[in-house]
Amino acid sequence: MPTFAESCALEITSLHGFFEHWFHGGFADRDSALERFSQVLAPGFAIVSPSGVVTHREPLIERLSAGYGAWAGDSPKGSIAVEAIDPRHVHGEVGLLTYIERHRRPSGDTARLSTVLMQRREGSPNGVWWLHLQETWMAGSGPR
Repeated sequence: MPTFAESCALEITSLHGFFEHWFHGGFADRDSALERFSQVLAPGFAIVSPSGVVTHREPLIERLSAGYGAWAGDSPKGSIAVEAIDPRHVHGEVGLLTYIERHRRPSGDTARLSTVLMQRREGSPNGVWWLHLQETWMAGSGPR
């Protein structure tokens, strides 16, 4: 049985693997795949993008849905890597973690430092869900 911090780390890596597969258009059943994403976001979830834009749960799900297969024509193939997952504060049912997210795309590479607040949630794929996410461009990275 993984610890809560291990469940959070597994969710972070699993969801980013899902994103990569999603953007490559790799799911036979888009609706079922999209359900995996929506079931791990708390009802009040919000993400603050590296540029400071706040997006709440429903508009984020809609935006992800519209982006299905957006990287399908990438050559070389685009990728997302997660590294340096650090459980900054994990107590009881809630955890605050940081991680680095790197995107490799033909248009250029980007990296962001992400801080996520997660909560234990039985029935979700990795036993946790996302409450809040803040992303910050890392030095020398960002949109071109």
